[in-house]
Amino acid sequence: MAEAKVKLISRRDFIKGSGVVVGGAAVGSTVLAVACAPPTTETVEVVREVEVPGPTVEVEVEKEVLVEVEKEVLRETVREVEVIRQVPLKEVVNLNVNGVVHPLKVKDNWSLAFVLRQKLGLTGTKISCDEGICGFCAVLIDGKPILSCQTLAIEMDGKDITTIEGLQNPDATQMNVNTLDPVQQGFVNKNGFMCGLCTPGAILVAKAFLAKNPNPNLDDVKLALSGNLCLCGGYELIQQSVLEAARLLRGG
Repeated sequence: MAEAKVKLISRRDFIKGSGVVVGGAAVGSTVLAVACAPPTTETVEVVREVEVPGPTVEVEVEKEVLVEVEKEVLRETVREVEVIRQVPLKEVVNLNVNGVVHPLKVKDNWSLAFVLRQKLGLTGTKISCDEGICGFCAVLIDGKPILSCQTLAIEMDGKDITTIEGLQNPDATQMNVNTLDPVQQGFVNKNGFMCGLCTPGAILVAKAFLAKNPNPNLDDVKLALSGNLCLCGGYELIQQSVLEAARLLRGG
């Protein structure tokens, strides 16, 4: 009888591979799909040789339902999920957010977006789809934009995290100088927001983009912000705001 192969899912695949985040917890859809799926029947081919007098007879092939194999696969899946639940929590994670280090006890399935909003009160980071689609939750990690709803907070120990609250004019310490970052000012000048839900993520992505390309054209801006959705449909205003921000950054 053929042997059934059980493919286990690693903890990292469970949490990050194809996961979504629900209520701040990163959940692997791969495991959920297996664990929550209705029972199915697995079949294999069973080969038997029929011995009869005389010339050699062709091998007869029969298909049998292997209920026990199916049950063992499910048992292995359940055991893997239990192992994931029993992973010990890291006692303290040092999150360097906007230049301030926050020592926090963080569960290993908490998303960065959840920690920023619920534990640090930095609600400028918005959550909409919570599945890594809309770009509303974008923050900067070591200067690069990432989706905080799909990023585990426990993996951000010691990294430089910048949220919308951390942007300001580098000359803001001087008297009578606008405290807005030039990218923020660009959005103000060109009205690059409507309801404002997408604005923090768009500004931070634009900030990282303009650091690499200080003199973009319209097509460059469209491509750079292609991962940021706008529920109000104000894409033209957002694009013009980024071009205005580029002009301000160049000293124009």
